[in-house]
Amino acid sequence: MTYTSWGELQDVYNETLDAQGEVSIGSVTFAPSEVLKQMNPLAYRVGLHDFAEARGIDTDAFDDWFMS
Repeated sequence: MTYTSWGELQDVYNETLDAQGEVSIGSVTFAPSEVLKQMNPLAYRVGLHDFAEARGIDTDAFDDWFMS
């Protein structure tokens, strides 16, 4: 698959995480991608970086984003 933007790659990464099923706390449910992004942003960014590299995408252009 060819990605036309970094945002599109993030969307596919989020869909991949969310395919695991929702996270439930009591009667409230959350998307796994949002839980990871909010609770552990570093793990989210590292996972996205690995996801991109596994697809042969050069992530050097996004170093500023990964370091933020």
